[in-house]
Amino acid sequence: MSDEPLRIGLNASALLSPLTGIGQYTMNLAEALVASGEVDLHLFYLTAWSREIRAKPLKHITRIKKFIKKAVPYPY
Repeated sequence: MSDEPLRIGLNASALLSPLTGIGQYTMNLAEALVASGEVDLHLFYLTAWSREIRAKPLKHITRIKKFIKKAVPYPY
């Protein structure tokens, strides 16, 4: 077996808006994987990869969501 850490990619887009249940789960999972020291974690945020676990949502996300809901038919 290799001594290198396991490389994991995780969709972290749930961390970009105020945390809901899925966002909380994603945050806790990411933090636990990093804390284990056995994982090389890469997080995917909609358009780019990062190793940063975002603690705050994107600025102005509420206004962006409202605009999208108005502009897109049947947004739900």
